[in-house]
Amino acid sequence: MGGYGAINVAGAGYSARAVDFFASMTKGNRALAQRTWADPGYEASIDPRIKAVVAFAPWGMARGIWDAEGLAGLRVPTFFVAGSMDDISGYEDGIKAIYEGAIHTDRYLLTYLNARHNVAPNPPPAEALRPGLHLDEYLRYAEPAWDQRRLNNLNQHFVTAFLGIHLKDEQGYQRYLEIEPDAGEWPGFKPRTSVGMELRFAEGE
Repeated sequence: MGGYGAINVAGAGYSARAVDFFASMTKGNRALAQRTWADPGYEASIDPRIKAVVAFAPWGMARGIWDAEGLAGLRVPTFFVAGSMDDISGYEDGIKAIYEGAIHTDRYLLTYLNARHNVAPNPPPAEALRPGLHLDEYLRYAEPAWDQRRLNNLNQHFVTAFLGIHLKDEQGYQRYLEIEPDAGEWPGFKPRTSVGMELRFAEGE
């Protein structure tokens, strides 16, 4: 269940539309109704040990899986990672909208400009490279605009800082996340290498 399952476990309840959507694919099974704010047991099911969340390209906003009430239930610090050209989860009406709707928690949004959905890529298996196989099979794993090693190194950099702050209380990592939109050089990056990315922060209400 990827990124959208992660934020649901942490407090972002699914919408009623989500329950209908999944029931239509599972012969009427409405088990996900227990993962909405309308269910009285949902809030009690949220594990208090969860201190922070990293969500890579969470899906569902453009399909109505989330609503304002559900996203407002996310109350632990969250670090979202997205590609600005994500054609699976969507960006403006997808991941960015989730980030904007999670109003009750401090959250970040790291955007890789021109990246698609696979912003935490795994190497495509050999089977996905067979001659004659449809390109879509390769693109289940690959990111067409970014080098996968660079993406994973960047993810390690930011996730280490974010979790270091929220799980280890290592406040020295904060400088790596305090990046002004027009900053020329980002902390932790060699000169001329902090390009192709945007980092946003919003404080919870």
